[in-house]
Amino acid sequence: MTRRILRPVIALICSVMVWTAAMADGAGETAVGAPFFPQMSLEAMTAMRERPLFAPSRQTPAPPPPAMVQPVAIAEPMAPPPAPPLPEPAVRLVGVTIGDQTGFAIIEHQPTGEVLRMEDGALLDRWVLSVVDARTIAFEHEGRRAVYALFER
Repeated sequence: MTRRILRPVIALICSVMVWTAAMADGAGETAVGAPFFPQMSLEAMTAMRERPLFAPSRQTPAPPPPAMVQPVAIAEPMAPPPAPPLPEPAVRLVGVTIGDQTGFAIIEHQPTGEVLRMEDGALLDRWVLSVVDARTIAFEHEGRRAVYALFER
């Protein structure tokens, strides 16, 4: 157990003796400055000299003054652009039937080629159908009106 303790102590004493002998012989003069930091000069270690590590008067350096924060104006969010207007229905009027209470329109929906029988007030692509007379129908959407007549060229 004592050998465990003695070996490191003897090694430490020998290394200190070798170092002090080297310094006394002038071999230490070739070093720039501090023996533990040979690449640094003592002039570069002014902070360590001014504020010794274990001095009772040592205090942390004063923090830098807080940076002045300039107020930033926050822009109002932009309103989304208005939606483009809904295109008029692509239909061709084939026929109109008018009854006592209501009217019907027979139309060809051109995008699908389907022939539809629609009652007055029915919806087609969000447009509302209204039968005007025996030869004319109209589709209405948000105040806009698209009129179709029989035998249009």
